[in-house]
Amino acid sequence: MNLRKKITVSALVLSMTASSLSVLPAAVTSPVSGFVGPKSVYAAPADSFIQPLLVQLNALHAALLAGDPADVQDVRKLRSEIAALDPASNLALTDPVWSKIAAKLPPSFDKEALRLKVFELFKAIFTLQYDPQASDLLAIYSDPGYRAALHTIAVAGGDSNITFGDLFIFLFEVQETTRELVGGLSQGQLLQLAASREKRNELALEGLNIVLEKDESFSAILNNLGITAQDIRSTVLNFQLKLKTYRPASGAIAVAALRLSAKETVKITGGGRIHHYGLTVRGVTVPSFALTWSKVSGSADVSVSPNGKVSIPNGVPSASAVIQAKLTNPFGGNDKVIFEEEVTLTAEKGGPKK
Repeated sequence: MNLRKKITVSALVLSMTASSLSVLPAAVTSPVSGFVGPKSVYAAPADSFIQPLLVQLNALHAALLAGDPADVQDVRKLRSEIAALDPASNLALTDPVWSKIAAKLPPSFDKEALRLKVFELFKAIFTLQYDPQASDLLAIYSDPGYRAALHTIAVAGGDSNITFGDLFIFLFEVQETTRELVGGLSQGQLLQLAASREKRNELALEGLNIVLEKDESFSAILNNLGITAQDIRSTVLNFQLKLKTYRPASGAIAVAALRLSAKETVKITGGGRIHHYGLTVRGVTVPSFALTWSKVSGSADVSVSPNGKVSIPNGVPSASAVIQAKLTNPFGGNDKVIFEEEVTLTAEKGGPKK
């Protein structure tokens, strides 16, 4: 594997680690204060999940807006395309899931009205991570038509007490489980995952199956309706394949998730005059060869090398600069800024001069 391909594959693996492979917004698994974590999520009241999720969505879009304006435009284009999906010609996109729901409804029930609402609900959920104001989440949660549709589906699945909080918890569990599966792969498996859509589908199905087997709350309803992991994945793929702007927009969101999750590491040498910077994403070290460091602004005394070495010369007691790191774009196009911060280097008193 040549260096360029190796860099691209590493970047793609990192983006999958940050954003995972499900339909839930990437930011829900990023460390923002107040979030209900994976170990306690099922212990928390379902509705308490909504406000922290709003915080996560807003954090994700702040990270998106802090990046490339072209990425923001890609996301806007996808939102417009999703909104323009005509149910008259696209209802079949939800058939893998809808057919299982319809089979459990009473013969006298107005199935077409519910089918239309299920289609609109899928559109709304699919739009969630591309909503800069998180208004779509609030609309889903408060819309009486969506609530009635969910209640009907829940009753058909044997539990009339399900809320949208339970649905979002289910989506979170799929996201977190898939991310953990990615984190447990060997380097060779990660390379296969990055190179193969089939492998990514297999991993997504595995994550869905693990959550469905827990048979808790929303999973139990899906199981009672006969909705399988393959049904859910097929429906999601139907939307992804239909939407021409999905690939660039999902890439933009993945880069934003990387920007939100990236944390710097620093090794200080030379008596405080030399800092060696690196990055981690959700505990995964970003390969140094996939990053290019530079100085954005600041003191002329601060030198920044592409490999992350930041230094000040002898005779300068302290200096500051804004540095940034760009990651090779795994989705094609320009490299993407995933980290930017002001740093200060201060020479230790009596420390070594070199």
